[in-house]
Amino acid sequence: MNWKFWEKKKPVKKPLKDNLIFAFKDSDGNNYYKFPSPEHIPLIRLFELQDYMAWMVRGLSAEQLWEIADRMDELITSGLKTGRNAAKLSLLVLELKDRNERSAPVELVYNYLAVFYVRGDENPLLVNKQVQMEKVEAFKKSAESGDMNEFFFALPEFKKICELLNITNSEWSSIVRESQEQMEKIERLLKITSTEKS
Repeated sequence: MNWKFWEKKKPVKKPLKDNLIFAFKDSDGNNYYKFPSPEHIPLIRLFELQDYMAWMVRGLSAEQLWEIADRMDELITSGLKTGRNAAKLSLLVLELKDRNERSAPVELVYNYLAVFYVRGDENPLLVNKQVQMEKVEAFKKSAESGDMNEFFFALPEFKKICELLNITNSEWSSIVRESQEQMEKIERLLKITSTEKS
């Protein structure tokens, strides 16, 4: 007697690349893969993910923090004897405090998501900064299309971030605008607080 009909059929697996599972194809034709489970993500990628998560929680990028810290250092170095420098320093401190109340710069979200996925020409055991930048651009391009059928809006990690931010996919564009406004505000603040005479 043949009992094979009792066996569960194995699900059809998606194409594999270096034990990775095919996830999607971007508009430039690049294939992207994901790790079969979180336990399979290499440590270097986990560290990158933690780094981006930490910056998202702070509400600003590492570059923004260093720009503000450098400007504060300039103001202190040039002397707080003048009321003007003390006021400028106060503005920068208030901006840092205000960051906890703001959403994270979207650039961090794009980078965070890009670490999860391995492009077809990328070594999954490393984080290549050039490829990372290119993946971020592909993610932005997908998101900026506004088409909810684009791969970006289907990413499970993106959906989780939306859930955590309590927003829908369609509200992402307003988050992008808010983030851009915040970046412009920091640029204006850094210009205002400059110790150089115009």
